[in-house]
Amino acid sequence: MLRIDNLSFTYAGADTKALDSLSLAVAKGEFVAVIGANQAGKSSLCNALAGVIPHLHPGVMQGSIRMDGKDPAHMTVAEVSTMAALVMQKPEHQLSGVRFTIR
Repeated sequence: MLRIDNLSFTYAGADTKALDSLSLAVAKGEFVAVIGANQAGKSSLCNALAGVIPHLHPGVMQGSIRMDGKDPAHMTVAEVSTMAALVMQKPEHQLSGVRFTIR
């Protein structure tokens, strides 16, 4: 189960929150689509779920995320990767060798 409670995040140096008081629950086996306008926080949410925020993108994070009872903010990105995967919009931004083979 994925549970997000009152999650807010402001990138270091930013004046406005990228995520503001987001709450969500997703049951095992459930499929969810995250859609919205540019700058709505979709990528920030996905980065928080994958542990990229706050480990690789510093800032102020409030609220909580729980994936099977564990908080990705208190895990290494490698540990989170056993529970969640992040597929970026552009293949060249992936953290793998695939970016050299996809055109």
